Amino acid sequence: DLDIHKSLQVIYLQNNNISKIKNLDFACNLTHLYLQHNRITKIENLGSLQNLQKLYLGHNNIIIIEGLENTKQLKELHIEKQKIPFGESLCFEPRCASALSMCLKILNISDNQITSLKNLIGFHELNTLEAKNNLLNDMDDLTKTISTLSSLKDLSLQGNPVTLSYRYRENLIANSILLVNLDGKIVTDTCRNFMKKFKMEKHNRHVKKAIKTPLANDITNSYCYGKFVITPWKFFQVNVLKSVGDIYGKEHTLWYIFIGLPVILGLYYIPFLIAVWRILEHSVYFHRESVMLIVIGWTLFVYSLLPHKEFRFILPLLPMLIYVSSACIYRLNVRITAFARKSILALLICSNVVPGFYFSFIHQRGTLNLIELLQHEIRANPLSTNMLILTPCHAMPLYSHLHANASVKFLTCEPNFNNSNDYLDEADQFFANPTFWLNNNYVNNKNAISPTHIVIFDNVVDKITDFLSRYKIIAKVFHTHFPQSNYGEYVLLYKHVTY
Repeated sequence: DLDIHKSLQVIYLQNNNISKIKNLDFACNLTHLYLQHNRITKIENLGSLQNLQKLYLGHNNIIIIEGLENTKQLKELHIEKQKIPFGESLCFEPRCASALSMCLKILNISDNQITSLKNLIGFHELNTLEAKNNLLNDMDDLTKTISTLSSLKDLSLQGNPVTLSYRYRENLIANSILLVNLDGKIVTDTCRNFMKKFKMEKHNRHVKKAIKTPLANDITNSYCYGKFVITPWKFFQVNVLKSVGDIYGKEHTLWYIFIGLPVILGLYYIPFLIAVWRILEHSVYFHRESVMLIVIGWTLFVYSLLPHKEFRFILPLLPMLIYVSSACIYRLNVRITAFARKSILALLICSNVVPGFYFSFIHQRGTLNLIELLQHEIRANPLSTNMLILTPCHAMPLYSHLHANASVKFLTCEPNFNNSNDYLDEADQFFANPTFWLNNNYVNNKNAISPTHIVIFDNVVDKITDFLSRYKIIAKVFHTHFPQSNYGEYVLLYKHVTY
């Protein structure tokens, strides 16, 4: 009966085939607990050990460091060589990490398939860290973490891929504060000061370059335009103050939040929302993700101020959106079965692969296929070919795909730079009254040359039958199952009967 031994300070329970930590509430004065080489899967039932200073948990089956919120006197944690399933790694539960950051001085997390040390950001009391034989390979991620460990003196990272990085040792020394031993080798004050000076000089060079590049860009633009031009201000002036993009359509201010992001992320929108919540709650442990979230938020804020919105405007954010979602969810302290994990993974993969296949090889593919047919048509006699493309703006690829020196007329859609009332671009004029536009530009225009080929969507054919009476259809190509306004299900290629 151990209940009578409340004065115990050290307990040795290693090599006892223990699968669960329990029945230690009596040991309120315990300072050292040895539980190595057991079958423990979860750190639990240690809340009453408020005087615990050293905890040894090496060689168990633990995946998450948790349950140590109340051990505020813990100085050493040894949790090396856990039996971790392939594809997973040892990680910290955020609340536990927050508590340990205030007291932990020695930490051994070697041989645990760890890919990042960012959970240790803010461990100001930590002076010895052993993280040998893990999977650390990101130098930037590592240096950012090390730079926050203000008391770190002894660091061991042997056996990690990152140790093979260019100037690995120099970068770590330059970003550390008190480091005196790196991978078993002494770091002298002279070496540290030299590295910090080198880092500062490198930073200053980057700052000068960052200033010179936009300045050179503005000088070049001013020379080419013949007047002083500041490109960012010009962009702001035209797109925000003058709102020239409004002619292409206006959307609600929150369109990117409720429509834009859900469409480009698909099912990843749910993990992204969870990731945002986790970053806001534990920003100190998600430094890189926090920076990315700030960039994402700022970009969405700026674009949301513009009345005209498009999916393509926020597509450059997609890599950061996916990274933030995946990185934060990966550390989520939720236990699920292997079947559920595989099912979720399969659902996420299918939700990307299936739409990706459809939108890449089927949806709106017609114009690309038709341009190949045009290449064969005009290859024999390109100089006598005169094409007329009667499709909405940007619906047809032109010379970038055509690769032929042939005359092409297409409907334009320039912005309303002059702020004219009731402005209609050429494409809108055509679709408002196709016959009237053709009569003005071709039938009643003596100087106009009749086109040899016409490209048009099938939904417009019935409106210009008289004009097409002199042409024969030579190709009908499927374009989309879901035609938008002024688009058709098929794109057609007509050829003049005399050509």
